[in-house]
Amino acid sequence: MDAKYRPLIEAALVYAGDTHTVEDVEHLIASGAVQFWPAPHSCVVTEFDDQPQKKTLSIFLAAGRLRELRAMEPLILEWGRQQGCQVARFVGRRGWLRTFLTRAGWRD
Repeated sequence: MDAKYRPLIEAALVYAGDTHTVEDVEHLIASGAVQFWPAPHSCVVTEFDDQPQKKTLSIFLAAGRLRELRAMEPLILEWGRQQGCQVARFVGRRGWLRTFLTRAGWRD
């Protein structure tokens, strides 16, 4: 992960419930345990949640410019479908409900 994304990851982690440090996320990206989606001024981190009956694409972190994130969303979801995910979950602060996500069909 390019160092320019570190502040974005750190900012998103503030709302992630103290589950990871930025170093933890960097390690997960480097190991391939999560997927890193960069854009010029934004980034998304996804992971799979494999359960016995359903595979979920979890959008674990997202930060940056809404325009870029909105453009990335259908590409990420399509990639998840190609990987066998039947559902997607977005983990974030409640303010995301006032963004393009609600118009795109995401529910609380």
